[in-house]
Amino acid sequence: MHPRTTVALATAALLLTATACSPSDSDSKATDTPAPAGTTSAPVYDPAAWKTRIATLVTQLGQEQNGCDISPSAEPCATLLRSVDETILDMTSALADSGKAARYPATSDHLGMIIDGYNTYISRYCPGNPAADDQDSECRVAVATVVMGMATLPSDMAQDAGRNSPWHRPATSTVTVRTGVAR
Repeated sequence: MHPRTTVALATAALLLTATACSPSDSDSKATDTPAPAGTTSAPVYDPAAWKTRIATLVTQLGQEQNGCDISPSAEPCATLLRSVDETILDMTSALADSGKAARYPATSDHLGMIIDGYNTYISRYCPGNPAADDQDSECRVAVATVVMGMATLPSDMAQDAGRNSPWHRPATSTVTVRTGVAR
């Protein structure tokens, strides 16, 4: 191949790559909804959208829980827990990146508990490990932590949402002290 042809083809390839990677107008707009599971961008924390996403995962967990109870080492269980972990990490990042973590303390703590359960599942080499299926395996505890954590997460989300409602008034106690001489 002629050297000029090679340079021209390389330049054309670079231009095509740069054009394909440059953001379009639709790519540059921010979104208030969480990204679908498996994406890498940190979504904005929108409680209603996250509530829907968590409800979908809880439904999936409910359908697959028996498989995880029988065999925590099984690939379907590992795949489901991985999906939960990705969603929870996205949600944690969205809370932190939006600066709202302090406004959602119960949700933040609950997310941390679920992440700890998944990290235990991975650090104990549960996926694909036949020892994970033993009745006294730490893997079973880790799976239960993730599954129960997901099942109860919506209640903490609702608690925090109520706390952040414009109609919420923190409980206060008022004591009236009268000083002076009694008449």
